[in-house]
Amino acid sequence: MKNKKEELVNEGLRQAKERKFSNSPPDLESDQKLVDQINNYPESEKVLKIKDKAQVCGEFLDWLKGQKGIIFCKYNNCVEREEFYRVDIPVLEYLYEFFEIDFNKYEEEKVQMLEELRNEET
Repeated sequence: MKNKKEELVNEGLRQAKERKFSNSPPDLESDQKLVDQINNYPESEKVLKIKDKAQVCGEFLDWLKGQKGIIFCKYNNCVEREEFYRVDIPVLEYLYEFFEIDFNKYEEEKVQMLEELRNEET
């Protein structure tokens, strides 16, 4: 049987996959306890450092898509013909990659932080 921590991590990852990346990084600054403990969580620390930049980048990319009709495509030069195909990857996934944030580790850290807070309350 899995221990409680593994179950919490798996549940957090499952929920993250269901969300398929939200439109913006979460606002961790609103919870001072999490901010105080952030040094123990390197991916979460990165998110806090780049939050404002990532928000602006994400809003700009969403604006391009929504207001200007611009979509992301990849070029495929196969033997028979050249073609472009649409890329339907959430903007936030590109932002995490650009800012070198491991999404799965970040989700695991959030679950660990919540577990610590729950343990402090009991």
